[in-house]
Amino acid sequence: MTAQRAVLLDVLEHAGGHPDAESPFGLARRRDPGISLSTVDRALDLLTRHKLVDELRLGGSEHVHLICTACGGVQEADGALLQRLRGALKREQGFAATDVKLDVKGRCKRCAPAVRAPDAITPAGARRSGR
Repeated sequence: MTAQRAVLLDVLEHAGGHPDAESPFGLARRRDPGISLSTVDRALDLLTRHKLVDELRLGGSEHVHLICTACGGVQEADGALLQRLRGALKREQGFAATDVKLDVKGRCKRCAPAVRAPDAITPAGARRSGR
């Protein structure tokens, strides 16, 4: 068994409850910063096939996961965001979504670099004061 699979198995043994696929990723990433979500997915598939872990599929649970690529943290986006997405899909694409599962990768609030406010927009050719 690879070191990353051993880390994942240990994380699952100590997780308690019924973690989803992304929760072990965040925990494993704290122990092995080099582990990727795709590695965790493949390892979970392998561990399930060898009956070392059980997979429980809960149908109909729509969700949007926000996955931090810096710390490995995973957040569930609020339901209002999901409803706005469904509304935008219907308005802009004429598409009525029946089930939504979305993983968005980026940086969480804690890991995102400080974002400074953009400079004031001035008309073309105008000089900004203080420059």
